[in-house]
Amino acid sequence: MISVRAQAAKTVFRTVKQRAPLKAVEGELNQRDRALLQELVLGTLRWHIKLCAILGDIADNPKALRGTLQETLIAIGLYQLFHTGVPAYAIVNETVDAAKELGLGRFAGLINAVLRRASESDFNSDDHVKKEHESFSYPKWLTARIKKDYPRKYRDILMAGNAKPSMWLRIDATRVSIGDYCAMLEKKGMVPDEIICKTGIRLHDTCPPSDLPGFETGLCYIQDASAMLASVYMAPQKGERILDACAAPGGKTIHMLELTEGKADITALDVKPQRLERLKENLKRRGLEITVKEGSASEPESWWDGKPFDRILLDAPCSGTGVIGRHPDIRFVRTEKEIDELAGQQEKMLEALWTLLKPGGILMYTTCSILRQENDIQINDFLYRHRGEATLEELPESQHLPQDGHRDGFFYAKILKQPSRR
Repeated sequence: MISVRAQAAKTVFRTVKQRAPLKAVEGELNQRDRALLQELVLGTLRWHIKLCAILGDIADNPKALRGTLQETLIAIGLYQLFHTGVPAYAIVNETVDAAKELGLGRFAGLINAVLRRASESDFNSDDHVKKEHESFSYPKWLTARIKKDYPRKYRDILMAGNAKPSMWLRIDATRVSIGDYCAMLEKKGMVPDEIICKTGIRLHDTCPPSDLPGFETGLCYIQDASAMLASVYMAPQKGERILDACAAPGGKTIHMLELTEGKADITALDVKPQRLERLKENLKRRGLEITVKEGSASEPESWWDGKPFDRILLDAPCSGTGVIGRHPDIRFVRTEKEIDELAGQQEKMLEALWTLLKPGGILMYTTCSILRQENDIQINDFLYRHRGEATLEELPESQHLPQDGHRDGFFYAKILKQPSRR
């Protein structure tokens, strides 16, 4: 069986080289090795650009390493040296062993020399990084975008994306009180650090979902606080006909059912069959049955029954730049060209779903992006196209930036469709 470090190198290399999104942990691993694999993969991806810049400055022949599996393996070793408490000798030995596993034994001397040099007591990694985007370990184009959108805050935003994300739980308040659930956590040695909206709990430490009290029966759901607020701000009501337009994996769908005590007529829609299967599994875990449809939010003619909705939630496909700390592969999977394409897709969805909404109804638009093109610019353009018909409702916040507390970056816009005038 391939070692954890060798497996981590292959996973990181595939993400960086092939722009392949991260998938679930592969292989039959015990909990300890799974946690180590996750640490190595996520941590190295988070700092990969900076680590490779350091390597390029201290290696004798950096051009020969660029874009290779051995570069990725050395980056994993550098990540451990700079960001973990593992002894240097162990990192060097285990990285060399992983190289041999991967058929890279001829690079053993190079790996040994680079890691030993980086482990010297007077070695300062920042001395070997020349460019701003490398210092923050972001793609150059994305650094420039965030700097343009937030000239005074961009450094804090970039650093927030390099921090390990918090673990938030949303409890089912129809079945357990926040106080009782916190007591259940404390009995298992888990410490709740923060509470939001009476149902959201931030844990002091992360843990496997299976360790959470009542997870298998749907007593709690893993969901970031920013995502929870989308349903709260939308304020679904009992008896309403509601559409969750990009619903999978179902966190917001289930939250809306909880907020309406199961007394709303909710339709969950998603275009990808495999994502719908996850949604159905989450509904089943909670013992819930609702209307689930496969289809595109921008093409309602293929699935809509002609009955208008009271409220529509569009958690739109986006760049994911607000959750880059949780999903560091976004740095490599996304390209600047795709932002324009996503903005066009979001516009089509907004226009299509607007026609399905009753006069007096609410369209809630959200993204887990921090880029203005996908957020306030997108909504301002929509409001201009529908001036006199669409009104923006006031919310406690519209754009949450990831440096503002322990939450993901998120955008919210609550749009009222003006009632017909007769």
